[in-house]
Amino acid sequence: MKYQLNVWKALIHPRTHLYQLAQSEVIGSLKRNTFILLLLSLSVFFVKGMLGIEQHPISRELVTLSMDEFIERKTYFFVGQILNGGLYPLLFIVLPAIYYWSLTDIEFKKLIAVHMIVFPIYLLQSIIQALLYVLPGLPWYSSPLSLGILAQILTNNEFFIYFFGSITWFQVWIFYIQFKALKELTSINNSKKILFITVFHIIIILIHSLLSYIDFYQLVKGL
Repeated sequence: MKYQLNVWKALIHPRTHLYQLAQSEVIGSLKRNTFILLLLSLSVFFVKGMLGIEQHPISRELVTLSMDEFIERKTYFFVGQILNGGLYPLLFIVLPAIYYWSLTDIEFKKLIAVHMIVFPIYLLQSIIQALLYVLPGLPWYSSPLSLGILAQILTNNEFFIYFFGSITWFQVWIFYIQFKALKELTSINNSKKILFITVFHIIIILIHSLLSYIDFYQLVKGL
């Protein structure tokens, strides 16, 4: 049986498409969907870079920077956003597939297909965070759809604010689809599935928090 991957339909009707994926022997349209998702990711991060979204570390130092230094920092930031757009699919499609493949008996291609289905959720989260920044002026870690606001009430520690700001309702949505996928694709017990998914999300949140916390410009400049 051949399963024709359609990311958008699968996102709307995950149970049906995950069942079809589980029964399939061949998966079609992987390359086409990869190209579309990569193009979308690059476009989203290009716009974010142009609008200066998430450049709050630079803005905080505005009064201490010369005009040349400010332009240099903004250029680094823009290039970084483009690189993020290219690396985003790798981080949220390929690495999760490797992670679950190493822990289960699921075919690698099927895991790639599963994470192609959930990848638009990450992009949607990024777009909403961008809109919140442009309209009410909220940085991503102050999104009302995350725990970042609660963290800011409890602590001034930037890393913890970034960590809890990375925990969003979108993560819950992705968790649900991943659980449904593992339920269809492997016979391991549900407690292990929940454990594997929880550990994965903690790793992703830690990576995102660290990337947000570290000032890469100063790090590179100091090398």
